[in-house]
Amino acid sequence: MKNNKCTLDYCPQCEQDRLYKKEMCQSCNGRGVQSGGAGECHYCNGEGFVFVEYGGKLPVVKKPKLINVKEFVKMAKKVRESFEEEWIDITNVNCRFLKKYGIKPFRIMKYKMRKEDGTVWNNINFFEAKKQAEKLGCRLPDIREILALLEQYKKNNEVVSCYDKSFLGIKELSYHENVYHEWGQVGSDVAFVRGGYWANDAYAGVFTLLLNYPPAFQSNYIGFRCCKNV
Repeated sequence: MKNNKCTLDYCPQCEQDRLYKKEMCQSCNGRGVQSGGAGECHYCNGEGFVFVEYGGKLPVVKKPKLINVKEFVKMAKKVRESFEEEWIDITNVNCRFLKKYGIKPFRIMKYKMRKEDGTVWNNINFFEAKKQAEKLGCRLPDIREILALLEQYKKNNEVVSCYDKSFLGIKELSYHENVYHEWGQVGSDVAFVRGGYWANDAYAGVFTLLLNYPPAFQSNYIGFRCCKNV
């Protein structure tokens, strides 16, 4: 197979002089839009990355390091403990609108979901985000939980700003990260996207709920965070 735009860093099936690798678009700095927000970037077609020819040799694939069972259990325990430390409890004490929306106290991740290397998990659709949350014994935030949080946020803040980075300990609540949006759910199968937009007051990213994104849509700007019942 000859692929002029191989989506991998290298592809053994491509010819040696037709290898391509993915790099961040220098024109839009990976944002996918032109400066000033005037439409999508023409160089990368809104993708945020471009393919450049890669003429080097194929990388040598190293054999995976083997670990014994005890080391694996110890490592898994450490990861689980770290994961548990990154939760914020939302109760009737710090959020007085749970009863209004008919929901019980819950826990929400302090940060958007991150990969093993510490980077935010992005370019994921609703179905895959939901699947990854369920693997951890969790779920995506319900729209009623988000509405309760936002109503409490509005009550606590006379001036709503796009520069807000935290609320009730929940980090990156607004627009200050490369992954501006995150998936949520209405019921069990209907998706919505929260966050985004450089604006203040009623149009601030913290208040943005987008219902017109199809669940199969994915973008470098969309990630997710998990919730679970207390």
